[in-house]
Amino acid sequence: MLATATGRWAWFGSYLAVVTVGLVGLLLLVGLTTGIGAAISTGDAAYVGKMVAAHVAHAPGLLVLLGVAALLFGVLPRAIGVTWVILAYGMFSGMFGAIVDLPQWAHNLSPLEHAGKPPLDGIAWPAMGILLVIAAGLAAAGLAAFRRRDLETK
Repeated sequence: MLATATGRWAWFGSYLAVVTVGLVGLLLLVGLTTGIGAAISTGDAAYVGKMVAAHVAHAPGLLVLLGVAALLFGVLPRAIGVTWVILAYGMFSGMFGAIVDLPQWAHNLSPLEHAGKPPLDGIAWPAMGILLVIAAGLAAAGLAAFRRRDLETK
């Protein structure tokens, strides 16, 4: 199997698929363990479902970041560090945005801000759907760009 030829689309697509499954799986696991801890400490088993949903609600925003990374890797691989800048901005906006009084448009620049604030508020389902479509489009564009990219081996 290792000695056979593998197409670029299959190779890069398999990496994206593994990262996507791992990301959603880790969010499920963390939500489950957080929910179990909350259920044990409060005696209310409803926290398990609430915490799982709250954690998984952030998956579309993170998948947009994965899509950006895929697009950058396909088009301009030296600029893939921009993905870390977007992640850092999202974390800064989420943690310190209210403290430094960021305007709403600045919060909206981060893909991590559109899921709502579960479990305190409801999940923004339309925003999650839009983010999933954006993430799929970015990943598809990254796959297409990587397929056409000239690879240099030095």
